[in-house]
Amino acid sequence: MMRTIIFLMSFLWVSNLNSAPMAKLQLAGKDYHGVDVALYLVSEKLDGVRGYWDGNTMWSKQGHVIHLPPEFIANFPNTSLDGELWAGRGKFEQVQTMLASFQPHQGQKSILTPQPLKYMVFDVPHLDLPFNERYQWALTHLTGINPTLEVIEQYSLTSQHELAHQLDEVIAAGGEGLMLHLASAKYLPGDKQALIKVKPYMDAEATVIGYVAGKKALIGKMGALKVRTANGVEFAIGTGFSLQERNHPPVIGAVITYRYQGLTAKGKPRFASFVRIRSNP
Repeated sequence: MMRTIIFLMSFLWVSNLNSAPMAKLQLAGKDYHGVDVALYLVSEKLDGVRGYWDGNTMWSKQGHVIHLPPEFIANFPNTSLDGELWAGRGKFEQVQTMLASFQPHQGQKSILTPQPLKYMVFDVPHLDLPFNERYQWALTHLTGINPTLEVIEQYSLTSQHELAHQLDEVIAAGGEGLMLHLASAKYLPGDKQALIKVKPYMDAEATVIGYVAGKKALIGKMGALKVRTANGVEFAIGTGFSLQERNHPPVIGAVITYRYQGLTAKGKPRFASFVRIRSNP
C-alpha cells in the first residue's frame, strides 16, 4: 500500500510550482497552554491535505497546483478560500490516492467514492474582517453551493478544562485534534498567534536527507531516516515504521510528518516517531 501511495504521489504535485500561495497562508502555532479559550472559536483539526483556493485554482501548501475535476469545483467562488481536502477521520492516505487519480495524464475520474472527498473551508483570507465575521460570511455565502464544499463548524468553549474534555472526545472518536481561531484576529499570512493547534502530542515536518542501515533483525533494511527540519536541525527517526516502510522507505527529498515529545537541550525532537509521508519531491 505504501509503495503504491509513494508511486502515486510522485505524480501528485508535478505542475506549476508557485511560492506565492505559500506566502499567503496563515500558519498555526502549537502552544495553547495558558491561552484564554473564551477568546477563540474552536473547530476539529482535520487530517487531510491543505488547499488554498485563489478563486480559480487549488494550491497545495508546498505551492503546487492540485488538479480537481470540473464538477468538484463547480460554483466555487472567485475569491480566496483556505481549507482542507478531506475524506473523513483517518483517511489521509485515501485523500492522497484520490488526488493522484485526478491528474491530467490519468484523465478526470469520478469523484463518487464510498467516502467522498470534500473541500472543508476554515477561512476566507481576502476578507479584511475579524475571524468570527469571516466565519459568518462563509456560512452565508458558501453553504449549499456544491456538495463537495463545506464550511467547518466553529464553536465556543469557556475554559482550558472544557478544551481538554473536547479534545478527549475528538481523539476517542478517531479525530486528530482541535484548532483554536482567535475570534478578533484578521487573516495574517505567516502569523502563528491567531491560529493554534491543540493535539495530545506535538508533530512537525522534516525532509528526508539520508538513511541509517538496519542492524540485527533489520539487516538489509532501513534502520532509521536522517531528516532535516526547516530550521536546519538534523536528526534520525528510527521508530514508527512498518516492515514494508523499512523495505521501501520514503525517498530522499520527501517531506514526512513525525511526532515528538518536546525538545532536547540541543533543540532536537525528543522521542521522534515517524507518522507518514506528507509529500514527495
